Amino acid sequence: MSTEKRVEVFVPRGEIHDEPNLFVGVNGVSYLLPKGQTSLVPEAVARELTLSGKAQQRRDRNMEDLLRAGA
Repeated sequence: MSTEKRVEVFVPRGEIHDEPNLFVGVNGVSYLLPKGQTSLVPEAVARELTLSGKAQQRRDRNMEDLLRAGA
């Protein structure tokens, strides 16, 4: 059993037709986290979710900037 510290993360539910689970892979280990619930995951998984969220926010800002520039 892993001794890595585990932390709680909440995965938002998303749109009605989205998959009911979120797939996360870290260091060759796969996790399937149910959306709309809190899960207990290793810190590395929580970090990956945080980085993914930040990357998505940057992408959204860049898309908005590109749309404004093209208008």
